[in-house]
Amino acid sequence: MTTATGEQRLTAPKNEERIREIRTNTSIEVRATIRSPQIRRWLLREFNFVTSQLFLLTNTSKARRTDTRKLGKYLKDLEFATELLVMDTEFYKGEVNEEVFKPETYVLRLISREATILYKQLVAADKAAAQLYMSEFKGELNREERDRLLQGVTSALVAIKQFSMEYVPKTAEEYAEELEIG
Repeated sequence: MTTATGEQRLTAPKNEERIREIRTNTSIEVRATIRSPQIRRWLLREFNFVTSQLFLLTNTSKARRTDTRKLGKYLKDLEFATELLVMDTEFYKGEVNEEVFKPETYVLRLISREATILYKQLVAADKAAAQLYMSEFKGELNREERDRLLQGVTSALVAIKQFSMEYVPKTAEEYAEELEIG
């Protein structure tokens, strides 16, 4: 499928119907142009599911039972990991070849503050990740180095997804406190 702007679009993000069913006065539709395979995969598979679950956890009767402070910590972890990724990729200069990494544009519905933060961080992480993929393509770094540089963002996204599914793993801060006590 090709979009109106001529970008190649392979598929629509999963769970669009889930996000459309949520009624809120604070939603907005945005376009996200994504180039990197890893961020594209997360956006296609997880974005709508995670943001709809986060909305339900923070805006319904479940909100009284949800520790939203942890969600704030996970979102801050993602922001920090994205900033580090951007700084780490400044070394890799050059334009991303759009013939190699074709941009795909998706329309996303942002239904909460958390969805907006997630969207902004994914777009910023995508720019840096696309640069890493291009550098790997040019032979400037290998797959292991690229994966290591992307690990912080990947871990933060996993933690946010787990929180949205009401599985709340310990934060790094909590693990550190346990080690000090033991």
